[in-house]
Order: sequence, then structure tokens, then C-alpha cells
Amino acid sequence: SEMTDPMGCSGSRGAWVARTAFTVNRACLLLGSLGSTLFPCPRGIFALLGGVFTLAVLLISLCIFGVGRAAWTTHVGQTIYIICNAIVGSFESYLTSAAYRFVGEAKNVQRMKRHNATTFLSLLSGGGVCLMGFCAGIGVDEGFLHCVEVNV
Repeated sequence: SEMTDPMGCSGSRGAWVARTAFTVNRACLLLGSLGSTLFPCPRGIFALLGGVFTLAVLLISLCIFGVGRAAWTTHVGQTIYIICNAIVGSFESYLTSAAYRFVGEAKNVQRMKRHNATTFLSLLSGGGVCLMGFCAGIGVDEGFLHCVEVNV
């Protein structure tokens, strides 16, 4: 999120974008989970939402890696970054819940196979996210991942 600051890595605007994006992401994570209970995802929409989720992750990644940094430091770029974090948070929980539901409701699939599939999904969604967070934390601590100052 610091990469969205037009003044550099330690600017107040980037800190605000970071706080807002994180807060919106976490709030939307809860709303997505609640939404999956109230509004089950039809199979036909599942792939479309997955595509939107993937696009939001891609846009966040481009920002984090400084691709098109000039665009991300504008008000519109910062807003898009925050919206993408909201999409990722809400769709992460909504799509994961939908995937569990699809596996659980699969017809003509043995109970043990459904159990194994949901266990594997839990490992991927929980363990994968934790592993990526762990690696990112190490990268930040070791200085491999850091904000690059703006060349003025």
C-alpha cells in the first residue's frame, strides 16, 4: 500500500490507503461469509466471480510490485486499490464457502471423497494463505520486499 503514496514510502497518504484497504478487506471478509449463507452462489456465476477475484488479485499485485506506479499514486489508483482489496476480502470468503457447498452437495460422490476434498480445500485455503503471509513477512524482515522510493 505504501507504493500508492505520491510522496514516497513513508507518506501519510500511503499509510491511509494501507489502513483503509486492510480494514475494508477484513470487513468484507466477514460480509462475504455472511453473504454466502444468505445468498448461495449459483454454479454459473461461480466462475465469473472467480475471474473478478483473480483480476483484483492481479491488480493488487501490479501495485505492490510497482508496475504502473504513477497511476497507483493518483486518487483514482488509490481508490481502485482499496476496491480491489474489498473484492478480494468478500470474494475470498464467499467463493470458499460456495466451493465447500458444491463439494458437500455433490451427487453420486462417495462421502469419504467429499470429506477428503473439503479437507484438501481447507489445507489450501488456510495453509496456503498462512504460508504466503509467512513468506511475505520473512521477505519484509530480510529486506527482500520493501517499498521503493519515488525518484523525484
